Amino acid sequence: MQGNLITKEEFDQQQSAWLPTVEDREYVRSLMKPVTEPGKIANWIAPPASGIKGKPFEFEYVKL
Repeated sequence: MQGNLITKEEFDQQQSAWLPTVEDREYVRSLMKPVTEPGKIANWIAPPASGIKGKPFEFEYVKL
């Protein structure tokens, strides 16, 4: 990459290859389901290596 400027026409032609499309955004939104069960984590989030201050991940930090 040289950082060369492009024309508006070239940007308009390549925009869907460079930026997320509406379909891309809808797909990501479909993956993001809330999880509110204690000790569970959403499948689109990596689980932490450990809990806060060395406590286990399943520790009840907040009582609902």
